[in-house]
Amino acid sequence: MKSKRGYSQIKSPIKSNMTTKYRPKRRDYLEIFILEKHKSRMIQERSNLGCRVNQIDQDIEKINKSIEQLRQEIDHEVGHALPMERGVQAPKNLKKMTVTY
Repeated sequence: MKSKRGYSQIKSPIKSNMTTKYRPKRRDYLEIFILEKHKSRMIQERSNLGCRVNQIDQDIEKINKSIEQLRQEIDHEVGHALPMERGVQAPKNLKKMTVTY
């Protein structure tokens, strides 16, 4: 058997193969993955909230229009039915009574 320079027959648990090289822990990649997932969820949530806010604004506008329409109808009905009661004030001399519980 030919002898190579620096080589001996001693077997040791330490090998110089690429598979036994020290590698830093890959925990950082897991952190990046988790943060990217969280980021995508937050973007989706913001989109959903934007759509919901727009829908709420539309609903508020519809409600305001309905309220205004009903007020106009009431003013129109009250204006025709009771034209004299608009300027009527309550009498100033009211009798007051205290109530004890």
